[in-house]
Amino acid sequence: MTRSAALALTVLALSAAATLTAGPAAAKACTNGVCASSTDDGRTVNVYLSTQLIGVTHYNVRRNGNQFESKGFFNFQARKGFKQSYHVQACRRGGFLQKSTCTPWANFHHTTD
Repeated sequence: MTRSAALALTVLALSAAATLTAGPAAAKACTNGVCASSTDDGRTVNVYLSTQLIGVTHYNVRRNGNQFESKGFFNFQARKGFKQSYHVQACRRGGFLQKSTCTPWANFHHTTD
């Protein structure tokens, strides 16, 4: 076996091992400069927010008619077989007595199998 073939087999074996030991796959999407990655364990959906935008201080999150502020993580109860939606804005906090400046709402969802 050539050295390159042995290296390719080693990489393939390591890749397969990583696939077998990895947790549930994360669903990731980016819209309006906001990225959301979500995972669940069948009971809880964990959502991780990120952005490449400069100066973002927080995120506004809307879910089920409620709005709250997040620093980049939130969770909610998983519902098996349901497509659960949430909406996010990336924001820069305003100065004293000034409003925050935010991106348009980005719409995301998570489905628990």
